[in-house]
Amino acid sequence: MRFAYEDLEVWNKAVDFAVEVIDTVEEISSDRRHYRLIEQI
Repeated sequence: MRFAYEDLEVWNKAVDFAVEVIDTVEEISSDRRHYRLIEQI
């Protein structure tokens, strides 16, 4: 079942952006990680 908003270009771009942000945050490797900032992202 698909919803109408899934056909919107803006929705698809937002999903792509969210995936990119999650992937970027997961790549952060530092002894001084800011865990609260990463959790909020």
